[in-house]
Amino acid sequence: RRVFFFFQAEDGIRDAQESRGLGDVYKRQVLGGRRRLHYVFEDKTEMTEEYDLKTHELLVRKWKKPSTFKETAWEFEIGEPPQKAAKEDEVLIVSTQNPIFVRKDAEGIFQFRIRNLTYPADVYEVNVDEEKQLIIVSTKNKKYFKRIEVPDIKRLEIPLEPKKLDWAYKNNTLVISYPKPDQVLKHEEYLEEEFEKLNKKKPKEGDIESITCLLYTSDAADDLLCVDLGGRRIIKKK
Repeated sequence: RRVFFFFQAEDGIRDAQESRGLGDVYKRQVLGGRRRLHYVFEDKTEMTEEYDLKTHELLVRKWKKPSTFKETAWEFEIGEPPQKAAKEDEVLIVSTQNPIFVRKDAEGIFQFRIRNLTYPADVYEVNVDEEKQLIIVSTKNKKYFKRIEVPDIKRLEIPLEPKKLDWAYKNNTLVISYPKPDQVLKHEEYLEEEFEKLNKKKPKEGDIESITCLLYTSDAADDLLCVDLGGRRIIKKK
């Protein structure tokens, strides 16, 4: 059974049950006006999601792979890392004029933005590589090229459809959009309902919260079945 979404557990500590690789949440709090969920998987991979406390918008989803040698950096799937202030003794500083890629979804669509692209609009080409299941961004002058993966689509194991891809260029920014499938929209609707219940309790900074469902499986996408850490189905929403 393949897992593609991750929810909170029912208490504030790790569940004692075997997770069977589905994911183990160990912390979720209200911090800085955001609802933060932090997960640890059997292979020690970590994943953190941050939601706007009022609008329930998913602002950040980031992953960190385990390493036995040194601390690894977070890889941002949604959102972008905070800007670091330059130190006085730094000789090399990353240019702010380089193209910057970030995913920030809008209602009903996955949305990817590439800032600091200064070529004319007619230079850009955006297509779907159907064999590799990637969005390909390129320029006719061969000055820019990027492959974009849509992890949500990959986790659902459904193909990207070229006809659904849309893009626009304005103010030196290329905006690429792709509609979210029904499974994702149902998941977001369920999350919003659960977060609304939590908000009725008027959460405060630092609060530990609980929610009824932890994980979501791809074979249950159509009828919104949820499973707990032990893999048992515990909720069915009709």
